[in-house]
Amino acid sequence: MYPVDKNVPITLKYPTGRACGYTPDPYPFRFMEKGDSFFIPRAEMPLTGSTALTNAARYYAKKTGQDMQFIARNRTIDRDGEDGYRLWRVR
Repeated sequence: MYPVDKNVPITLKYPTGRACGYTPDPYPFRFMEKGDSFFIPRAEMPLTGSTALTNAARYYAKKTGQDMQFIARNRTIDRDGEDGYRLWRVR
């Protein structure tokens, strides 16, 4: 499971690649509060991108009946200089 980060500012939006599905289980949606985010290195999701993260988050919110909203961005540089995807909970 990916760790939840707090108080990471939302980056500018970049063009995204094509999404090819979602897997809600490995993501920490249930532990996230408004303003929290998590980062996934591109090497772990080379073909799916931020659209797949957003779809997984939307599916999780619908499945659990929670009023949640998320924003994902790709090509976000992590604190270690790694390229990947970050997803923020905004509601």
